[in-house]
Amino acid sequence: MAASLRILVVARYRDLCDAVATALRDAGEEAHCSTSVDDAVRRLQTEAFDLAMIEAVPPNLTTHQAARDEATRRGVPWIALVTTHVPAGAAAVLRMPFDDAELVNTVRSGARRG
Repeated sequence: MAASLRILVVARYRDLCDAVATALRDAGEEAHCSTSVDDAVRRLQTEAFDLAMIEAVPPNLTTHQAARDEATRRGVPWIALVTTHVPAGAAAVLRMPFDDAELVNTVRSGARRG
């Protein structure tokens, strides 16, 4: 069995963060939640992650841009969780709504690309 990925999930809403993290944990991955961009940036600076899943908010909201920038600076590939807007630089894009199998497949392929 392959080693589990250490993943930081960054989303504005606790429910979304928890749902994504739970599905990843159920698939054998190590997932951690952050609903604050300041917390996400701090964790990216002080902890080792294999991958980040970062909610992509509409382009006029920059709340999660700092987390995407920090992940990129640290060499941590990131997957954008999107409804419509697709940010540049993502290792992969996961459009909401999605099912657990699609989530896990996207994470594992995004980690290989990163």
